[in-house]
Amino acid sequence: MKTVMNFIRIPLAVGTLMLVMIASAVLGQESLVNEYCPISPDEQVELDIHAEYEGKTVYFCCKKCRRKFLADPTAYLEGLPQFATQASSDHDHGQADSAHGHEPADLASSNAEKHDHARDHGSEDGFPKPLVFFGKLHPMVVHFPIALILFALLAEGLGIVRKNKVFAETARFSLTFGAAGACVAAAMGWTAAVGEHFPQDQVRTIFIHRWVGVSVAIISLTAAILSHLQKKNKRLLIGYRMALLVSAILVGIAGHFGAALIYGTDYFTW
Repeated sequence: MKTVMNFIRIPLAVGTLMLVMIASAVLGQESLVNEYCPISPDEQVELDIHAEYEGKTVYFCCKKCRRKFLADPTAYLEGLPQFATQASSDHDHGQADSAHGHEPADLASSNAEKHDHARDHGSEDGFPKPLVFFGKLHPMVVHFPIALILFALLAEGLGIVRKNKVFAETARFSLTFGAAGACVAAAMGWTAAVGEHFPQDQVRTIFIHRWVGVSVAIISLTAAILSHLQKKNKRLLIGYRMALLVSAILVGIAGHFGAALIYGTDYFTW
């Protein structure tokens, strides 16, 4: 019985954790210190691209800007509110340097290579082409595990109502391939998202979508394993059905946030 309870707790624990993460991401508001990139002032920053400098967090619009900042942080401090006092002091020194024929840091930075949005924010930045192509397959592949997992839940429900083993076998078959497809689709989704540039208002949406997708892969795989083990140990049946139900619910949540990335967060309105 202890082993049975442990199997039941696995999908419940993961599902509960994901619901907590979703609630935190939706309700929580992260306070940005700098809203715009210090390297490219016209670009809004991304929450997951940042660096620590002198005990303060600086956010950037892309990884290239982050690398540029780390190469010479002092050249970009003037545009950061975190370092407003320090930048003002440096500015006074800059005027003195100009009097002696030295070029101030802000003028030196203005002569640097201009920011190319298409190049610096493109999905191929630092990614091998095979990985880029692998990620682009996500929208096509992800629909197969969605359909198979939902169909598995339907078949299992019909098997319970009609007491027919054919439906139960159909559910196990669909779930097995659905779980395998979910793992592949989750890997594709992460590959597609890592190198992409998302608008500021979609950062939280992609965060929720990718982690719920990973949860679908983990819990559906757990359900598939339990569906085969419960043939020999009927005490695992309830754990299998609960994991299948949680997987189907998370499929709907992942699908909602995936659609929000394309149609906007207000697409599901009357």
